[in-house]
Amino acid sequence: MKIKVTADTVSPTLRQLNQRLGDLSVVFNQYGAYQDRATDNLFKGQKDPYGGKWAKLAPSTVERKRKTGGINKILQNRGHMRATASSKSTSKSFIHGFNDSKAIYHDLGTRKMPKRQLLPDESRGLPKASSDELERLAQRFVNRIWG
Repeated sequence: MKIKVTADTVSPTLRQLNQRLGDLSVVFNQYGAYQDRATDNLFKGQKDPYGGKWAKLAPSTVERKRKTGGINKILQNRGHMRATASSKSTSKSFIHGFNDSKAIYHDLGTRKMPKRQLLPDESRGLPKASSDELERLAQRFVNRIWG
């Protein structure tokens, strides 16, 4: 499960940089570090990328975690899914996602499990804090190149 960000879908500054340089890997690499921190904060705060609280754990889940020694936080039993979060940057795009087969079910929810969103959805776009950070990184890159 992943989300892909390209220069054409995010920011006017990135679009212009892409047209002039064709290689945005420096910006996307820096954004990857930001996104890694944002993912950590998502799990710490138990919130979706837009700041909404995840649904509380069912009492049966809390009890099971207590009995098995799991982490008593939402979407964290042993920390595996959180540990599979990764980012990849190219000259044209940035990809962030989870390499855990359960992530999609948590992100979208099921009939028996509430939605606990992990990644931004395409219809809403990037959260404001993420798009602002990407724009800030692009502006900083422009300033370093062209002063």
